[in-house]
Amino acid sequence: MKVLAIAILTFLLPSSQEQKIDKTFYLLGTLSDYMGLGFSKDNPSNEDFIMSLHQAQWGEIKRIEEVTGTSFERRQQDNCSNCHEFYSLKSLSIANNINSFYFFDKSDYEAFDGEGYPLWTKKLRCELLLNASEAEQLSFLAGQFLTCGSKESGKYKISLANSLHRFHCIKKLLELLNSKIVHEEITVGSIPTGYYLTFDPSDKLQTMIEYEISRRNALAGSNQDKF
Repeated sequence: MKVLAIAILTFLLPSSQEQKIDKTFYLLGTLSDYMGLGFSKDNPSNEDFIMSLHQAQWGEIKRIEEVTGTSFERRQQDNCSNCHEFYSLKSLSIANNINSFYFFDKSDYEAFDGEGYPLWTKKLRCELLLNASEAEQLSFLAGQFLTCGSKESGKYKISLANSLHRFHCIKKLLELLNSKIVHEEITVGSIPTGYYLTFDPSDKLQTMIEYEISRRNALAGSNQDKF
């Protein structure tokens, strides 16, 4: 009955589903924080940057555009052989809003980006998520699953790289929303360090995740620029 109910709800969407998604929390969820350990927040050329995704993630790119109303642009830099394979999302106002959900610390070691600006450690302010509304929390996890989630043999899994702080925050958030952590794993010693969570979602979260899977798959086959 649970599977049938989810199938019916998915069929009745998208209009009702889209209305439940908070765009800011959804976009915040799509981020991996992989580069959070070295963020050059003082570099003016970086101030409008939100995220970058590879062309292989076309379904994710189009889904983020669909939810947020923003547009990715293909990278034009010629300083690497595969730059053209990546799409970047940039907006000064949105980036400022997203960055308000993080706190920044200077790196313990002296490090600089390619333009000589100091690197900072960027960490998610988890308390803002834990104190958010249920709709905002669900939106965050829906976005998180879009870019970092998978479903294997009926099990839901979120995989992160070099994102310890976000990993612990997601655990707390899942438990707060009555989802059960089935298994967790940290691949210490690997490069990058992997963080994995397998979980049994609540009915509400499962419905949203299944819809994200459906839209991601459908949009993956949409028109794409020739590379």
